[in-house]
Amino acid sequence: MLGAPVVGDWRRTVANEKVHRMLVLTRKSNQSIMIGDDVEVSVLSVMGEKVRIGIQAPQEIPVFRKEIYVEIHREDADGALDEAKRAEVNDALGEIGED
Repeated sequence: MLGAPVVGDWRRTVANEKVHRMLVLTRKSNQSIMIGDDVEVSVLSVMGEKVRIGIQAPQEIPVFRKEIYVEIHREDADGALDEAKRAEVNDALGEIGED
């Protein structure tokens, strides 16, 4: 990769009995970070405790709020989310992305 190495605070986290490292960065409004070559995460605004972020990623990379992601995977594990429901969710997400 080009440019200076990433400088930040690496922290260890535990999820699903696996130890992961989390890079903690500080960004201001209108600043971004890149994940790989194709994903850009931008801080759009900060209002009190709320941070509004924007994510630019190729359409084939799914992007979800964590609570939605967890629910989808919980339903997958339970066998409750069939292909028709998955298509309905994907269609709804596609419509949201067109705004």
